[in-house]
Amino acid sequence: NRSSDLTGDGYVSFNFDWHLNSEESPAWFNSSVLVLNMKNPQLIYLASQLSPGHLRVGGSEGDVAIYDVGNHLPCKPGFCMSMDKWKELGEFCQAAKIRLVFGLNAMYGRPNKTSHFDPSNTRSLLEYTAKNKIPVYGFEFGNELQSKIDASYMADDYITIRQMINELWPDSTTRPWLIGPDENPNSEFLKELLEKAGPVLNASTYHIYPGYGLDPHLSEQILTANYLDKEGSQAGSLGKVISQVAPNVEGWVGETAAAWHSGQDGTTNAFLSGFWYLDALSSVASQNQKALQTDIGRRQL
Repeated sequence: NRSSDLTGDGYVSFNFDWHLNSEESPAWFNSSVLVLNMKNPQLIYLASQLSPGHLRVGGSEGDVAIYDVGNHLPCKPGFCMSMDKWKELGEFCQAAKIRLVFGLNAMYGRPNKTSHFDPSNTRSLLEYTAKNKIPVYGFEFGNELQSKIDASYMADDYITIRQMINELWPDSTTRPWLIGPDENPNSEFLKELLEKAGPVLNASTYHIYPGYGLDPHLSEQILTANYLDKEGSQAGSLGKVISQVAPNVEGWVGETAAAWHSGQDGTTNAFLSGFWYLDALSSVASQNQKALQTDIGRRQL
């Protein structure tokens, strides 16, 4: 007759990505944040049913994206965020009463893993956001870059972004959170980054994908005890690193689904996967993690 753990009010959350239609078609067809019609009443209504959860905009292509404000490097087709689209995204979140969490490009102007990124494009976006009062709950930085950036250098970049956020939002009550590193499970990388950047972060994120979308036996495994235990086990392991190294930082599962590689048609987007999701919700909450952000696509829940 007691609760084992309490979640935050933003616990049940979801992701939008930057995938092009050509990527693993039709898994992500017309699902890019730049393609979605943010004024669609049905989309607003569906998102509002998860209020006050987070909408996290990120993914690997977020480290290719460029923000079309101020002077910047050339944009690749499909990865250029106009300021009209940026405002539309903010208005969508306001209409749905959900919290926008946006992943910043951590590879912009970075020549190698032991160097810092060029903060100029991020600075231009933050300045525009603050000036135009676009509602952003938090900014992330980078996506699954633990093998591409040295943890110490990435921590330095978080400190740089924190300084910009504090400058542009002097009122701490309206200041966006700083969140990351959105890593694949890697306790050593996470520990090293948090030892340096923990004091400037509000939440620490990692990704969990228990299975592989091309596994022909996935549908047979997804509801077995061993498979279901993976989500809570990894959340517990990484949550322990966060609580020990940076006890004031919340632990979030920044991305999850029953299987990576865009899931599996007929399994991870089917009724069967709903039972996996319910188990994931409870097992991650039992590890005192404060958000669970699930992928949404044609082959994912």
